[in-house]
Amino acid sequence: MVNPSTGTALGDLATGGAADVDAVVNAARRAFESEWRGWSPYQRQALLIRAYDLLERRFEELAEIETVDMGAPISKTRATKQGALRMIQFFAALALSIRGETLENGLPGDVTTMTLKAPVGVIGGIIPWNGSLTSVWWIVGAATATGCTTVLKPATEASLTVLYLAEILLEIGLPLGVHRTISISSGPKPCDARAARKVSWSWSFHSGRWGRCLWAPTHVSTRMFWVGVSTRNP
Repeated sequence: MVNPSTGTALGDLATGGAADVDAVVNAARRAFESEWRGWSPYQRQALLIRAYDLLERRFEELAEIETVDMGAPISKTRATKQGALRMIQFFAALALSIRGETLENGLPGDVTTMTLKAPVGVIGGIIPWNGSLTSVWWIVGAATATGCTTVLKPATEASLTVLYLAEILLEIGLPLGVHRTISISSGPKPCDARAARKVSWSWSFHSGRWGRCLWAPTHVSTRMFWVGVSTRNP
């Protein structure tokens, strides 16, 4: 890891391979099937509120880490504070608003049709190098509110903030294994592991087009995808 503004080294980042991806995603699957599955929406909301409080108190430290790691001016990273906090507030409120629905149907007799919403399992997430302080909550906030587990792959160019946030989540009481972060420079991604049930990633247009996730025909039928594409006007 290198500070892009000075070129000085910030430290060494471990790099995982295919076996590590499988191990991490399978561990997240086991965590999904453990005590986390019994957490009530009220408990998940309380955890997100604790995340909000801790993030608000430590945001200056996080902004400084983001700046030396990602290279944006400190004024820019500080300006993301309200956006990140509001995102956590949104998902904390969402934790108590996930309900089923009774639907009308045309079947004869005394029949009731209902739609019930339930967590799907492991969410694999790949986030871009720019704006980790906010983009991490697109995935972790939603997964925590709904009772899923996450495996997050940050950009190798900017991983420090995401790794520190993983420590913060443990500090506020998230059960071990519910959220995991893995560093990969190339090769397999969280979306390649069969235990992952949903994939969310934000890449450039060309990376999104040629990304490995799109070339997994044996997996596509059992996966859900959310794609964020970053591009520039010509």
